This record gives sequence, structure tokens and C-alpha cells, in this order.
Amino acid sequence: MYSLRLGLESLRQHARRNMIAGAAIAVGLLATLSIIGFAERTNAYLAAIAMYVEKPGHVAIIKKDGLRRRLVEPKKYSLSSNEWNDLNRYLEKDPAVDFTAPYLFGFGLVGNGCKSQPFIVTGFDITKQKAVTGHPELKRIIPEFRSLTRGEELWSSSQKSPITLSGGLAKRLNKSAKLPAKAFTEVIDLKECDSNELKAKLASDRNVQMLTQDFDNRLNAVDGEFVGEFSTGVEITEKSAMQMPLTLLQDLLRTDKISYLGVFLKDRRQAHAYAKSIVRSMANQGVFIDAYTWDAELWNQNYFAGAAVLVVTELFVGVVVAIVVFLSIMNTLTIGLAEARREIGMLRAVGYNPTQISYIFTVEALAMGIIAVIVGSIFSMGLFRVISKLEIPMHFAGFSQDSTFQILPPVWSYFAASAFLLLLVVSTNMVLSRRYASQPILDLLDRGG
Repeated sequence: MYSLRLGLESLRQHARRNMIAGAAIAVGLLATLSIIGFAERTNAYLAAIAMYVEKPGHVAIIKKDGLRRRLVEPKKYSLSSNEWNDLNRYLEKDPAVDFTAPYLFGFGLVGNGCKSQPFIVTGFDITKQKAVTGHPELKRIIPEFRSLTRGEELWSSSQKSPITLSGGLAKRLNKSAKLPAKAFTEVIDLKECDSNELKAKLASDRNVQMLTQDFDNRLNAVDGEFVGEFSTGVEITEKSAMQMPLTLLQDLLRTDKISYLGVFLKDRRQAHAYAKSIVRSMANQGVFIDAYTWDAELWNQNYFAGAAVLVVTELFVGVVVAIVVFLSIMNTLTIGLAEARREIGMLRAVGYNPTQISYIFTVEALAMGIIAVIVGSIFSMGLFRVISKLEIPMHFAGFSQDSTFQILPPVWSYFAASAFLLLLVVSTNMVLSRRYASQPILDLLDRGG
């Protein structure tokens, strides 16, 4: 007990020495939380794009073996109207499910009357898609994200066959001017397609023509009305993507099928367990499906690859920072104990053994460390909050929209990082102080003087 009192008293007596060591611990805590917070923010951004923008859904339900074969045999390996309606009715009764949304994919050529461009298209239930784009998690993680960058949403349009084009595709089709109240109705002379006058007229025209191979391997074409531009969230698809109501895409593909049914859970952390359970439940009813979670490598390769790069980067940077923090703290503690050599010698001279002396300095280091992590945590919280308020623009590689630079370490990381640093300080100080205290008394007093 007396050694405990001596350790706490030493904390007060050597305030300058302890302030330097405490500052090193607080900076180490800030560095650790910054790495964890930035990695958490980046992973959350990637996850939100994956779940609500690229391939919406916490769990994707597709036809059995459809992932490998639906592009080659879409008619056979897509969910029929009866199948996905039966699934929908079953899922709506499940208390774990928030809502479901059907999606259909296609590709083909889209033209403006003068030139055509390849496109990839997603068809969806516009009412359900409104719920997806307004999902609370997406709004919380990326509040600045805007799927629609210009014009009107599909669910707000009064046009008969509304479509939206990605920004890059709209530019390629010369559909980037302000839309008019009336459509362009003149007969186009292809010889005049390079004239600025015709380009200006086409730029203000809503009408586009879409051509594709339908599910029966026949060519089919429909017209659509361009009502707005959207962002896919990913640069690789920003120049070729299109969106339209599910019914319009089904008309284009001459089908009543869908590519997959997106399931949005009330707690998306249950996605892995739910994907396994829904396959078993459907198999028991004679319905054979595959279910993929939003982060599955086979289903969402963009997220999987991005997350893998993030893990490697985080580990590399984390190891470097950990080494720097360890060396900084050890060096600070070593200097402090070197200054206390004479004090250690005097304690040895009055009868304290190396273990007791080590205990005294360990108590001092622990008390100093606790104060340092408390101050460091408060400072870190304040700094991270200020950074969020500044809304510093940041561009994630491979994504089409800028976001904001934020450091958002989870609550558990404050406790984990503090406990790790305290353990490091205590163990390092215990070893170093015992080593010093084990030296001959005369050497300690001589070098200390």
C-alpha cells in the first residue's frame, strides 16, 4: 500500500516528465483511432455503394445456378413472374425482412436518331427503388450522395416511358442540355448529324431508341423518354448505364421475368445467416434458389476487391504506426527512468528491492497512462467532430462521386486502443524499471549525480 502511495506521489512530483510521456501516449492513441476511424469510414462507404447503388439488396435471391448462366440463357435462368411473386408473398410475412425489390438486367444499343451507344440497363419497381435510394443507412453513411444528378426521378415523371441515363452515356448521346416541354419531331437527315444546329435540337429532345436481343433471341426495339441523369457510383459503369421502370424493360426484353429479388433486412448484420436459411426454407417447399449476401465475392466483386485492398492497406499502415508508437513510448519512458536513476538508487539504499521499485514506477506509469488516454480520447473526439463539420471533399478511387473526408472510429475502438496502450505502457515500464533497479546501488547514485 505504501508503494502505491509512493507511485501516485511520484506522479505529482515528476509532472514535467510525466507530461512528456503522457503526450506520447495521447498522440499514439490519436494515431491508432485515426487509422481505425478512416478504415471504418471507407468500409462503410464501400458497403453502402454495394448494398444500395450497385446491386441493391442485403441478400440477392436468384434462380438456382443462375449466377453463372443467366447471361447466356436468361430465359431459363431468370425468376418467372409466378416464382418471384410467390417468393415475395413468403418474404413479406417474414419478421426479419423489411421489404423486397425486384431487378432485371439487360444490355443493347441506345440511339438518339444520329448515333448509337452500347448500354447496360437496370429495370426496377420504381416505388421500391424510391425506398432503396432513401434507405436510412445510405443517408447516414453518405448523406451527400445523390443518385439523380439532373432532371427528375423515374417515380416522379409524367412521361409514358421514362428512362434515366448515366452522366457519361447522356453526354455521349448529346443529351446534356436542359430538357424542353416539347419533343423533337422533325425527320432527321443523317447527312446533317454533324451539324451544330441538329446537335442542338437533339440535345433538347427527350426521345431515345433502344434495341436489344430479347429472351427469345429475337431483336426488339422500344422508344423511351429521357427524363434525367443519374450517377452509378462507380466510374467503370458511368459511361454506359441506364435505368428504367421494370415494366418498360420487360417490354423491351419481351418477358415477365426478373434477374433477381433484392431482400432488405431489418438488421443487415443477419444477411449471412438469412441467405443460408432462405435457401433451406425454399428447398423444403420445392423451390430451388441461390441466395448471395451483398458482400459475397461471386455477387459483388467490386466491393470484395475494394475491401481486400482496404484490409491490406490498413494492416500495412497499422503495423507502421504501431511500431512508431511503440518506439516513441518506449523511448519516452526510457528517458524518464534514466532521469530517475538517482531516485531509484536512493530507494535501493533505504531497503527497497527491485520488485518493489518496479511496482512504484509501474503505478506511476499506469496513473499517467490513464490520464493520457482520457485526455487523448476527448481530444480525438473533438478533432474528428471538427473534421466532419469541415466537410472536406474526398474522392474514393474508382467511384464517380466525391464524398467527404471523415474519421469515424466506433465506440469500442476507444476502449480497445486505450487498453492496448495502457498494457504497452505498463509492461514496458515494468520491464525497464526492474532492469534499472537491478543495477548496483553505487552505479545508480553515481550516474544519477
